[in-house]
Order: sequence, then C-alpha cells, then structure tokens
Amino acid sequence: MGRFTAVVAAATAIVVSASTLGDSPQRSLVFDGYSRSEAFDANVAWHEHLAEHEIRMSYFHDGNPRIAMRCAADLSSYDVTTLREVYDHATQAQKTRKLSHAQVLTIRNLLRRLSPEDKEPKLENLLIVSCVDGGERIIHLFDRMKAPRDVIRLYDLTGAYLPAAVGEPAGERAPAELIAAAMAGENYPTLPRLSTEIQGLAANEIKASQDVRRAYELLAAENQKGAASTEAVALLEKQNALRCLLSCLCVPHEDVQLDALRSVEGGLQMHATAPRVIEQGMPLQVKIGFRYERNRLDPGIERLNAFLRDEFLELLLTDLQTDKTWTVIPYDPTAGMPPPFGTGRAAVPLDGSNIEPWQVRFPLVKLYDELKPGTYLARVRFTFPKEPTRYWRGTEAEWDEAGFWHGKLASSPFRLRVLAETPETRAVLIPSKLRLRKELVRLREDDVEETGVPAIYFDKRDAEQVEVPVRNGHFIGTWIYQNGEPSTLQGGLLKPDGPNAIGVWYDYQGGDKKVSYTIEVFETAKAPQHGWMPGRGSAGYRVLWKKTFQLSFREDEIQRLIAGRANVQRKALAVERY
Repeated sequence: MGRFTAVVAAATAIVVSASTLGDSPQRSLVFDGYSRSEAFDANVAWHEHLAEHEIRMSYFHDGNPRIAMRCAADLSSYDVTTLREVYDHATQAQKTRKLSHAQVLTIRNLLRRLSPEDKEPKLENLLIVSCVDGGERIIHLFDRMKAPRDVIRLYDLTGAYLPAAVGEPAGERAPAELIAAAMAGENYPTLPRLSTEIQGLAANEIKASQDVRRAYELLAAENQKGAASTEAVALLEKQNALRCLLSCLCVPHEDVQLDALRSVEGGLQMHATAPRVIEQGMPLQVKIGFRYERNRLDPGIERLNAFLRDEFLELLLTDLQTDKTWTVIPYDPTAGMPPPFGTGRAAVPLDGSNIEPWQVRFPLVKLYDELKPGTYLARVRFTFPKEPTRYWRGTEAEWDEAGFWHGKLASSPFRLRVLAETPETRAVLIPSKLRLRKELVRLREDDVEETGVPAIYFDKRDAEQVEVPVRNGHFIGTWIYQNGEPSTLQGGLLKPDGPNAIGVWYDYQGGDKKVSYTIEVFETAKAPQHGWMPGRGSAGYRVLWKKTFQLSFREDEIQRLIAGRANVQRKALAVERY
C-alpha cells in the first residue's frame, strides 16, 4: 500500500488521499489517543474502504468497540444500510431503505459544511463520519453527545439511530426530557408507547432545529391546551419534522393527535369508534368517521367513492403480549353475486360538506381459533386504488375525470379487550320421523299439466326440540344427504311444514322404494352467500346434530298416494316412516 497521508485539523478531522489509504502504522497517528484493539481497527478499516459516492457513519454501543452501530449511504444508488456489527461474531438488525433525490442533495450540502471539533472525543462518545470530497477521503471525528446539528441532520436524513445527548446547553431541557413531558398524562384508551428508535429520531430532530425544540416545549404537559397545541404542530409541519409529527399521535391530547394525523395523512383523515370489550367470535361493529380540509386535498380530488366500500376496508389487530398481527376483512359485500357496475353515484362529494359515518362489521369469527382472550391494539385501514376498480362501468378517462380520492387511510390505534366466550346453547326443532307426501311438479318445461311425484317432508307433528351448543359469530346451516351423497344444502334450520322438501323423487318409475336420508345441522364461520359450500375442514365447521332416517315404502303405498286427489299443500294421505 502507498504512504498514508493525513492532515489533522484540531486533532479530529482527517483528510486522506484516495490513492494512498490503508497503512496501519500510519493509521495509529490518527487515533493515537485511543485504546487500540482488533475490533477498533476493524471499524476504522471499514471507514477507510468506502466508495467514491459513499458516506459512512458509526459509533460504539456503550463505548464498546466490539459493537459498532453503522450506517452506509450510497449517494449514487440512493441506498442506505444500517446495522449493528458485533466484531468477529455477527451482523445484526440490518435494514435497507431508499433516499429521495432531495435527501441526497441535502446530504451532499451538509457534508461540505462539516467542520471538526476543538478536541478529541472520548472513546465512549466517539462518532466517526467518512466521505469522499474532490477525490479525497475525509474522516471526521465528533463527540456524539455534543454532535453538531449538521451531523444530527445526517442521521435524521438517513434514518439511522443516534442516541439522544445526555447533556444540553445550559437552560435547555434534554430532548428525552421534552419527549417524556409531552407524553405525560392519561388517555383512554391507553396510547401505545413510542419505540426507542422513534424516540431517538425525534430527539435528533429536536436537537437539529430550534423551531422543533420550541414545538416540543409547547407540547409539554402544562402547555397542551388550545392554540398552543395547534402552534406546536404547525412548527413541526414547517420544519418537516416527520418523526416528531408521528410521535404526536401518542401525545395524550385529542387536538394534538388530530392535528398531527391531518398533517401526516394529508387532507383526508379517518377515525374509528368501536366497543372496547368484546367476546371471542363476536362481530366488531365499527363506526368510521371522516374529516378533511378541502384546501388540503390533492389537486383533482373531488369525491370519496363509497361503492362496495367494505371491499377496501380492513381491521388490523396486534397482540400486545406477542406482537403477532392479524388482518380481518368484512364479508364479501357482493355476497358472491355479480354486483351492479359502479358509475360513481355512490361517491360522496369532498366539497366541504360533512361525510356521513360508515357502519362496518368486522367478523372476528374468522380468527376464532387464533384470537385468544387478551388485549389487542386495533386500527382500521381504508385503501382505495388509483386505477379503476373491477366494477367500474365507465372508461379510464371517465374514472380520472371523476376525481375519486385514492390512497391509504388509517385510524388512530385503540385497545380492544377480547374476553373468553360465554358458553351458550340454542333450541332447535329436529324431526323424529319423516313422512311421504305427494308433490305436484312440471317434469318438463313444455308440460301444461302438473304431475304428482313422491316427496319426503318434515311434518310439524314430528318436531322435537333439542338444545345444541353454539359459538359466537358462527352461521347455522343444514346438509341433507340421500343414500350417503350430498343432496341439499340450506342456510339456517329445517322448518317443519316448510316449503322445501327433504327430498323429491322426480325419477320414480314404480316399484318398492328404499332410501336413507341423513340430516346434519352444523355451524360454520363462512357467511352464507352464492356458491356457499361449507363442509368438514372449512373454517369453523362443526356438527351440532345429526341423524340418519332409513325409509322403506311399498309400491302400492306410493301409487295410492300419487293417485290421490290431495296435494302437498293439503298434506293429506301422508304415509309416515321412521
């Protein structure tokens, strides 16, 4: 390797020729004041081997050189990678994200403005920034607990985490203290806590801007009233302090939450009102409301399309104990049938007038076996496409002209307590026997006269009441099997003397008749709709009651019944069999 040349400014900024890097004996001159180790040197080497359009930043976790918290941003590909490098062991928590063009331009400007510290930082606070400028590689050393605002801004733009400083200028509260003060107070339902990562990024924004600091001072618990909260959110919007705006969703003050939500989500916001306690399997009834500012909507947005709205809604549930997340969608709003095509008549104008709330049921029975008793964090999400939906009748040009809002909305999270289901039973009427009757039918489309055919019915004289255990949110149906083969499926229970026969022998040609009918009453989590076909193995399927009837009739019995003058409506000349 060539000779390592360095210019040390104030003992903490090093400019190194791009063609003469890597001489370990010379490297010790740069970090001469630090306790050396293989882990320390490995991190220094990582900084020295950066590409031409790259910036690298790192510090040691708790001052331990074996754990380096690294960030590398490629300003040519707009890629950022953050990770935790445990020396000679593992690379952990690696994440990659994309920078915008504006962020890349800002980073380049910040790098040109970086200037060295006056004295060498302590090892536990050492923050290293390396980049290339004019063909030369530059290494800056900073005290991360007193990092300049430009360095904090670099961490903010790249999305990397920089722990909040423990010390602040005299008379100023530390960012962590400001954040804690803003979050102080009670809220019902209980708000989620900010993650460590978001707290760190919000602290970076507070340190990087006096306006952001002023906003958080206004958000302190004693100032969370009236115009103060509005001014605070306005300051955060002006500085584009996205992490601080996100953190405002956890401030226990409704005005702050709504103002921040409007800023984060855009011109249209959604909120959800729902019960806070519910039993397993019960449908969750949610009232969805909207608010918006007409002048905050994107250009061309004129209406909110509510046609088949349930298809675009979902409920997100997160178990607060395990962090496992589920998604529940409403039942098919078309009930399995071809829906009418959309023409835009169901759209709501976004002209400043109020939007009537939507009432939506989310079937928690879909998660009956997974959603155990406990507390969950819930929120409703509405996602509407930019392109025409599959039900749109008009052209793409007409869709664009309609000005439908498109994008993704999410309500503020709320806590939902799920209780264990209370055991319940339901009284149902079942047949103790089945009876043979005559039914008049037209066997062919061109028949003028009706023909009498044998039919099997459930007579009310044979009805018995039994109690069966049922579960919340499930649907009851009945299967009828003839000689072991599926014959009839219906939603709900059999009705004594109802209009539907258990079986009709359209093809009876004479002779004695032996037949078996099995009636199976069941419950299922699948909602009845067109093409409904629940069965064993499908969601929530369980048999509640089942019985097989073996029937045997002589030919003369059947022929006498068919020849009789009575029809099925008069229920005469009935032949019963057990």
